[in-house]
Amino acid sequence: MRRMPESQPDKSLHNSAQRGERAGARAAELRVRQAALKAGAGSRRRDAELSAQRAHEAHERARQAHHSAAERHERSGDAHEKAAATHERAAADNIGDPEKHRAAAAEHRIARDADYRGAQADFSAAEDERFEREALGT
Repeated sequence: MRRMPESQPDKSLHNSAQRGERAGARAAELRVRQAALKAGAGSRRRDAELSAQRAHEAHERARQAHHSAAERHERSGDAHEKAAATHERAAADNIGDPEKHRAAAAEHRIARDADYRGAQADFSAAEDERFEREALGT
């Protein structure tokens, strides 16, 4: 152990006291930070819950929109089918120009098929949205 000259005060006691004060201050700071983190964890959890809720709602709105679009495509496809049948009857009854009626019937069937494909795609997209929502946990 090193001896201090009698003329100099013992600084080791002073340094020891300072270290203790700094350690106490650091411990207090850590307690404050830990409390803030715990409080923040609650708010982060709430933020995550709100984000998840918004995502669930967005998926549900998208699912409903796809369902509505699919139903509109089906109704449109049904209308094209009726129009094609009407043109076929007109062609069979020789009303007007039968060739034009047959051509119109063919165009309506093409449009009908496109609408039914659109309906199928929208129903599939609605199912995908349902699966996405289930994957999020509801």
